[in-house]
Amino acid sequence: SLLAMKCLEALQRADAEISWHKNFGACAEGAREMKNFGVENFIAWGTQVQGRSGKVSTELGKRVDIATVLLQAAALPCTEKSLLEHLLSLLIHLFTHRRPCLAMLHRAHKFVKELAYGVVVEWPADVRDEVIACSLCLCVAEANVRWRVSERISSTDATPTDGGSTFTLVSEDLAHALYRAAESKGLATTLRSDLVELPDPQCDPLLKDFFQCARWELSRQHAFPQTQHVNLQELGEVVLETHESAALSLEPLRLINASDSAVTIFAAAKGRSPSLLLN
Repeated sequence: SLLAMKCLEALQRADAEISWHKNFGACAEGAREMKNFGVENFIAWGTQVQGRSGKVSTELGKRVDIATVLLQAAALPCTEKSLLEHLLSLLIHLFTHRRPCLAMLHRAHKFVKELAYGVVVEWPADVRDEVIACSLCLCVAEANVRWRVSERISSTDATPTDGGSTFTLVSEDLAHALYRAAESKGLATTLRSDLVELPDPQCDPLLKDFFQCARWELSRQHAFPQTQHVNLQELGEVVLETHESAALSLEPLRLINASDSAVTIFAAAKGRSPSLLLN
C-alpha cells in the first residue's frame, strides 16, 4: 500500500534498521516486489489485528488458555504471592484492548502486595471472585478500530447532588479529529487529591474553542438520590451517558464525551483507578 511504502522510505531516509525478519505486512517475503503488498490479518507484539473487521485483541486461543489457567487456580483451596502475581500479570496486556476490564481487579492487587513469598494462604472470597470474573471477561477483551466514530458529541458535568449532560452534532471529519485528540492513556487517580497530585491536562486551544462555541443541547438533567463525592458523581454521569448513547443506535460506535474533571478523564482513559469506589 502507499502508506506502507512511505513508512519504508522514511525508515530508509533515517538510516533505521527495518525488521524484515518479522515477515509480516510490508516486511513479508516478496512484499517489495508486489504492487500492493501487505496482509489483512497479522499478529504483532502479542496482538492480533484483523484488518477487514477491525478487531484488535490477543489471540482467542491464548485468551481461552489463560481463562482456563485462572479458573483452575481459583479452584485451588490456597494461593501464594508469586502464583498470584503471575496470574495478575497475564491479564494486563489482554485487558489493554478493553480497558474498563482493568477495573475488575482491585482487592487482588492490594492482597498480593500484603503477602510474603513462599507463604501459602487461603483464597479470600473477594479476591477469588475477582479472578473468576476476569476469566469470564476475557471473551470480550477486544477493541475494534473500524467502528464508526459517532458524530454525536456529548459533555457531562455533576455536583455532589445534581448531574446532567448536553450534546451537539458535528461532521464526520470533525468527529474523527476530536477522537484523535481525546485522552487515550490515562493516569492513576484517587479521590484523595492530598495524596496524589494530578497533572493539569494539556488541552489544544482549538479544542477549547470548539467546546465553548458549539451549539449544545440539553439531553439530561437530574438530581442524584444520594449525595456523594463529586468525582464519583462525575464518573457516574459518564457511565450513564454511555448507556444512553448506546441505546440510541444499534450500530457499534466509538463515543466522544467531554468532562471538566481530571479524575474522570484519566480514570476512564486508563480503565481503572486505585480507588475502589471509582472502580
